[in-house]
Amino acid sequence: GGGGGAEPDAILPRGAVVRITGNNRTKGAIVGKVGVVRGAQTLGGWHEVVLRENRTLVRVQRNALEVLALGSPSSSSFEDHQRLLSAAVLSPRARRRRDKPKLPAGPPPRPSPGPAAASPPPAAHAHAHAHAHAHAHA
Repeated sequence: GGGGGAEPDAILPRGAVVRITGNNRTKGAIVGKVGVVRGAQTLGGWHEVVLRENRTLVRVQRNALEVLALGSPSSSSFEDHQRLLSAAVLSPRARRRRDKPKLPAGPPPRPSPGPAAASPPPAAHAHAHAHAHAHAHA
């Protein structure tokens, strides 16, 4: 253990959601209320909490607060939220588009020009016809 005083983690970040559990300095009227930390003073661990219920600003010590959710500075949390939102929207669509074409493994089939593709059957047919004709002749 080192020098006393409030540890950095004893101070809640702005935007943290807290419930007032109360200590011997807390007004009974606000005990049990939920609020959001608006600011804090390192000295004595006092926190300014805005009550959700009626937007009243109250000052409560850290040990009279129960943390429900740790917020983060509004600007960065907003950006993170946007990033998460866009990632959530984009990734499934991109994934679906990638999976859609059911191609066989290996090189994609080369489109062959019309005449070349059409020529084998007539040739085979002509050959068969000629063979039959020759057979009949013999």
